[in-house]
Amino acid sequence: MDECQKNRRADRHSRRIHLQIIEDCMPFCHLKAEDDFKMSPDMLLRTTALHKLATSITALALGAAVFPSIAQADDWLGTASADWFNAANWSGAVPDAATNVFLDTASPNATLINGAAALSALAVTGNTGTGSLTISNGGTLASGDGHIGAAAGGTGTVAVTGVGSQWSSSGALYVGNAGTGTLTVSDSAQVLVGTGAAIGVDTGSSGTVAVTGAGSILSSVDEVFVGVKGAGAMTISDGGAVESTDGTIGGDTNGTGAVTVTGAGSSWNGSAITVGMLGTGTLAIAEGGALYSTSGVIGSAASGTGTATVTGTGSLWDNTGNLTVGQDGTGSLTVSDAGQIDVASEARIGFGAGSNGAVTVTGAGSQLNTDTLLVGYLGTGALTIADSGAVSANTTTIGGTATVSGATLSSTLVNVGGTGGGVLAVAAGGIVNATTTSADSGTISVSGAGATLSSTNIALGADSDGALTLSDGGAVVTDNLTLGGVGAGTVNIGAAAGDAAGASGTLTATALTFSDGTLVFNHTDTGYLFATDMSGATGAISQIGGATSLTGNSAGFTGLTTVSGGSLSVNGTLGGPVTVSGGSLGGTGSILDTVTIASGGTFAPGNSIGTTTVTSVTFDAGSFYAAEVESGGTSDLINASGIVTINGGTVQVIASPDYLLGAPYTIITATGGVVGTFDAATSQIFLTPTLTYDFNNVFVELAIASFDSAAVTVNQKAAAVATDALGAGNVLYDAIAVLATAAQAQAAFDAVSGEIHASAKTALVEDSRFVHDAANNRIRAAFGSVGADRDANATTGLWVESFGAIGRTDSDGNAAALSRSVGGIFVGVDGEVADDVTIGVLAGYSHSAFDADARSSSGEADTFHLAAYGGTQWGKLALRAGGAYSWHALAFDRSVAISGFSDSLSSSYDAATGQLFAEVGYGMTMGTARFEPFVKLAHVRHATEGFTESGGAAALTGASDVFSTTFTTLGLRGETEVAFGETTKARATGMIGWRHGFGSSTPSQRLAFAGGTAFTVYGAPVARDALLLEAGLDFDVRANTTLGVAYSGQLGTGMYDHALRANLGVTF
Repeated sequence: MDECQKNRRADRHSRRIHLQIIEDCMPFCHLKAEDDFKMSPDMLLRTTALHKLATSITALALGAAVFPSIAQADDWLGTASADWFNAANWSGAVPDAATNVFLDTASPNATLINGAAALSALAVTGNTGTGSLTISNGGTLASGDGHIGAAAGGTGTVAVTGVGSQWSSSGALYVGNAGTGTLTVSDSAQVLVGTGAAIGVDTGSSGTVAVTGAGSILSSVDEVFVGVKGAGAMTISDGGAVESTDGTIGGDTNGTGAVTVTGAGSSWNGSAITVGMLGTGTLAIAEGGALYSTSGVIGSAASGTGTATVTGTGSLWDNTGNLTVGQDGTGSLTVSDAGQIDVASEARIGFGAGSNGAVTVTGAGSQLNTDTLLVGYLGTGALTIADSGAVSANTTTIGGTATVSGATLSSTLVNVGGTGGGVLAVAAGGIVNATTTSADSGTISVSGAGATLSSTNIALGADSDGALTLSDGGAVVTDNLTLGGVGAGTVNIGAAAGDAAGASGTLTATALTFSDGTLVFNHTDTGYLFATDMSGATGAISQIGGATSLTGNSAGFTGLTTVSGGSLSVNGTLGGPVTVSGGSLGGTGSILDTVTIASGGTFAPGNSIGTTTVTSVTFDAGSFYAAEVESGGTSDLINASGIVTINGGTVQVIASPDYLLGAPYTIITATGGVVGTFDAATSQIFLTPTLTYDFNNVFVELAIASFDSAAVTVNQKAAAVATDALGAGNVLYDAIAVLATAAQAQAAFDAVSGEIHASAKTALVEDSRFVHDAANNRIRAAFGSVGADRDANATTGLWVESFGAIGRTDSDGNAAALSRSVGGIFVGVDGEVADDVTIGVLAGYSHSAFDADARSSSGEADTFHLAAYGGTQWGKLALRAGGAYSWHALAFDRSVAISGFSDSLSSSYDAATGQLFAEVGYGMTMGTARFEPFVKLAHVRHATEGFTESGGAAALTGASDVFSTTFTTLGLRGETEVAFGETTKARATGMIGWRHGFGSSTPSQRLAFAGGTAFTVYGAPVARDALLLEAGLDFDVRANTTLGVAYSGQLGTGMYDHALRANLGVTF
């Protein structure tokens, strides 16, 4: 190739590079210096750097165009070997410092600089083809600009590896200019860039840089761009290092950049770091990696989106200037798992108008340390500190949202509001430590177990409105709390006014000073203690919900206190007027100004019985005075140094069980006199209060009405008369005497009535049917009658039957509903003693349980049964009869719970049930079915012994008693043969009937309290009429053995009984 040809080739390559560089410059050139005055200081810094690099690149490109003949072009052929220094591998001679080198092929051999020094003017690896360069074993390359993956479609790979290996570029370095480029620096090798480095430059390009291993360095005199308009990635690992003046990740609108610094000793040292300038940038510092910068921006321009993470022990971002998350774009920063960020100046979150910034510090050991913290300055900012993370600052301004949960924020000064609308949320386990905390156009919430705000001074509303809410166990600790100033300050205990009451938090303050503020109690606690001393003339206290006790010295507070709900107890000293329009006012302290009880409000002095000292009181129409009275003439008292004005209202007298009848109680004393009268006086249901007045006092006297005046049912009236007869001094009498309402009194009379003793008789009488049903069934079996289960030709039978049932009798308006259950077994033997005459005997055991839940009463019975039965038959007419006797061992438990009184009672005693029964039936046959209409008569007599309950004052003694009733039943039985397959046959049986009771259907019991008069109560009634239903199957399991199962039920008005039985009979 002659010199002219070489010059023409050099000119062609120079112009190609020149055009490519000018295109690469375009992403930066739209940011002009004359636009700087429109930008924020940080944005100006970034723009200046871009403009500087763009100018540098343009100058290089113009230089190449002006002097095309100075540089020669040399293409790598690789035909002889991989050796750079073998001339046979080149289209020209071995390159020198004046040669532009193009490595556009790796076949047959890739390019290798091994242990020697190489030179070139322009070094291009992968211009339009695929090129590869390895610099190893101390080899070096000194070049001008370096391009890896220069043109679209070009692919370049450069590896610089080993101690002493170096690529030194006096110009710029492009990795993925318009094509695809990869640069690896490893094992203590170095790449030195004279101006700036760009990775992923043009649209569609892809650039990747990896700097790995201790001593490996990529050093750029100017800026490093990762993802200009293309996709760029840079990884610094295992002790590798990158040094640059500045760094940008995600440069232009379409650019995407990602940088990872990972592993102990890995570092990036740069001045100004931008993540997401106009494009999308990602920065990850992990596993001990470090980034050192003079400033940092995440999400710079409006179109920029940046994401950064610092995670793992030893991972560090050390910033000696400002760090901005959301400059004008969208930024996100996460510090986790003991990662750390140090910012010497300002840490800004959501800094510019329209920006969005979010920072999360989470995990034990994770830290963000800064001098000044701005959360939501002109944009939207969010700070989350969680799970033992920690943030520390000298000054913190929150115009966005800061949440501290299970973590710590420490700052000398905390201002919530900033440019307006700031929120500080201290959640469960969160701790905020400060010297001075203020909220102006901002709100602070401290909520949840362990949530704590500790600040020497707290000011709310000093410049504009601010609020603090303490709820759900949160705590605030301060020396001085000031409410209001230019704005209004509010402290909410539990919840804000207008919201539903919530669980309270705790405020511990040495002093609370009102300027123009409000203290709101809107909680659900039943005993909230507020001990802080309060002062100020223009504030307000608002009691809305919960029970609050003020114990501090608040004589210096002269603002208005209002009570609209819950209760406010003044147990210290309170200055200023008080108005009660709902809820109640009380306590044993002093109120140093006027008290107005408006319509709907209540004055209830003391904390139980006690005295409230006031200056003056006015009771408006519709107001209430709740006055407690007890023995010895002691009562609640309003002690006024001025005038008590009564414009109506009601006195509610609440008497304790040991009150005095007919003795005057003093409930108001006024040094300045009493003016006016109350409209009415009320008390508990049996007490009648009477008010009297003199010039300085109001008195009340009590009279009592008879107990039966509140009773409604028969049992209630009986119990009322009996308890009334016990008289004052009896604890049961005293408890009932002070019940508040008729409903409470009626419930008390029901509770003490002992009606379960009467109702149990119904259960045992109803259960008596199981004995005579079993006996009648056996007699029918002896003659093969309808519905029986035995061979009619047999003369003797042994049988066993088990049964179980549940039932219920509804309340009749007097006695409570009774639920019952029973289970048992019968064993019997019967046989023929003469032609058509059969007799038998049975014995059995059953256990019954019965409950009257509405009376908190229950009982059970263990019963032993013995019966004799017999029958005969004349043709189709059958007669069956028998008698039975049952012995019951009864046990009962009752609970009596009345306001101020409770008792647990128990008793056990014996009872017996005797019965006689007879039945006549007439058998008929219709085809394969048989029927028997029948009539049955049973007389049942139940007798109980006397008893005495054990327990307290509500224990009863019961007299022996007899309850008898007679039942008749008209019914029809039927049966037919059924087959189950070819071999199993059975008889299906059924019955329907109507049972009617004669005589008494309601059992009673005569009872008396110890030392009292006897009274009679009535139990749940036996059903007067009932529908009887029965259905069953009998199987002949052997020639002389029958197995039967059946259901039987009774259904009546307000009652039901459902039973199942199974029997086994053997005949011979």
